[in-house]
Amino acid sequence: MKKSISAMQVIIIVTLLISALVCLYPLWYTLIVSFSNKAHVSAGRVWLLPSGWNVSAYKKLLSDTQFFRSFLVSVLRTGLGCGVNMLLLMLAAYPLCLPRG
Repeated sequence: MKKSISAMQVIIIVTLLISALVCLYPLWYTLIVSFSNKAHVSAGRVWLLPSGWNVSAYKKLLSDTQFFRSFLVSVLRTGLGCGVNMLLLMLAAYPLCLPRG
């Protein structure tokens, strides 16, 4: 038997697709702007695909040792913050799950 799709399911699917597009397009735009030429970005020629390919910013970034040091500090802070947060949440959750009495 073939399942029929209700109008509500179509509305939900369309809403989710629009929400996904609204969330993902700014990330995509940032990525394509980073690979595009400054003149093309300023002229508004970059919309869906990179225009005037340019990777000089990435070359400069990867040749800078300060970037890797900063990235390592960010990763360590994030890892330590998540670990401390999990520990404190577990310590706070334990007494809350005990039976009263």
